[in-house]
Amino acid sequence: MYNELYPIIANKLALSVNQQWAGNPGNLVANATEYEEYLTEHGAGGGFLPEQRTDLYPVWQIWRKPLNSPEKGQAVLVINLSPRPQDVTVSYADVEISLGNAVKAIDVWSGKGVPTDRTATVLKEIEPHGCVFLILTPA
Repeated sequence: MYNELYPIIANKLALSVNQQWAGNPGNLVANATEYEEYLTEHGAGGGFLPEQRTDLYPVWQIWRKPLNSPEKGQAVLVINLSPRPQDVTVSYADVEISLGNAVKAIDVWSGKGVPTDRTATVLKEIEPHGCVFLILTPA
């Protein structure tokens, strides 16, 4: 378990996102317009309610946290809540990145660059129940 968890909790980019307080803990900025119905677990034991209650959830969400860095970047977490792969477009207007500037995107987990354009970053086939964690900065 140590070998699986250590790369996550020791990731330097993830730690830097945690340590860059810019007066905002982060917030939800976009939801999918498509929703799915899921059974809702109840209680610490994880059992279902007798009436098999279901709730609607968006198939994906985008969260952002401003970073206290000279580049004035944003940490962006895109979560696929669906059991199917999802394509998600991260609009720079939604995550409050200045439009008109080129944007640099780095994947927090891999440290590699992610392709961008002038108004958005398109993430293709986010794995089911997976996420993409990015740092976006004006280039």
